[in-house]
Amino acid sequence: MSLSLLKSADKIALDPVVALIGPEAYIREHLRENLIQRALAGALKEMNYARFQVGDDDIRRVVEACQDYPCFAAKRVVVLRDAGALKAKDAEVLSAYLDSPQPTTLLLIDDEKLDGRLEWVKKLKKKARIVEIVAPDKGELEGWVAECLKSEGKKAAPEVVECLVDWVGASLEALRLAVSQCCLYIGDAPTLTLKDLEALLVKVTDENVFEMIDALFAKNHVELHRSLGLLLESGEEPLKILSLIHRHLSILLTLKFSGLRKAGAVFRMPPYIWKKYEQQAQRYGRRLNLSLWAPIARADLRLKGSGLPRPLLLKRCVDEIIGLLA
Repeated sequence: MSLSLLKSADKIALDPVVALIGPEAYIREHLRENLIQRALAGALKEMNYARFQVGDDDIRRVVEACQDYPCFAAKRVVVLRDAGALKAKDAEVLSAYLDSPQPTTLLLIDDEKLDGRLEWVKKLKKKARIVEIVAPDKGELEGWVAECLKSEGKKAAPEVVECLVDWVGASLEALRLAVSQCCLYIGDAPTLTLKDLEALLVKVTDENVFEMIDALFAKNHVELHRSLGLLLESGEEPLKILSLIHRHLSILLTLKFSGLRKAGAVFRMPPYIWKKYEQQAQRYGRRLNLSLWAPIARADLRLKGSGLPRPLLLKRCVDEIIGLLA
């Protein structure tokens, strides 16, 4: 059971080399952070931690970082991402390090898949602790959704949970985000219904949201309020529109800070839609920042508790977002 790894992360030994291999990014991230925290044991992370990406960093720098001694700590941690993309010469450098790894270093190799036919991968399997992460089955995914709903103080019938899994796909992080969006949409209601799910997940307003985001970053108040007006006039609930804006910005921010590979693992959609998100992320990348969440969080509270007209509160939210854009 792949999800059982989340509960047994503390049992993974802190060997000099640990490889986290599997398609489920959320589980790999959870295990990686657990191992890092245990290895550093409260020591200064800035002085005992380094992260490298194959393709961006020289593999010799990775080995040099591994061979450094920890500073006022028992161990230092080095993370190597996307090791499966190593070229032959670089693989030889890493393979040589595997023969005699530094005992005071935890080298974390993190990737979706490694080619078991390669010689350095064969050596890795002999020299390192390999944690293989299989994709969760449908039963596990449905259990995950139920747990996420419970953590939000909500519940849903089994057929609703099944429908959510079928629509979103097999990514735990995407399912967690979808549950968060659904809970935002239903507000104080204790139960997520199939009607709620259909109303939120039927993607009839994607094009409108792209237009709204363009208007946001262009600081075009007239066009922005026109787009919002069209959605509101069509009968869309302000909370649903807010959740769509939240999801759209989540995708753009993930593309900026984590790249296409991570974004693709979290959000599932057709390739032609991805291209549009990538274009927006490139176009507005310099102005995308995490402070954009604050107006959305405030609008969520206001839409649930204020006596002011809900369309007015939604329009105030987008005006606040515009104010944050440099």
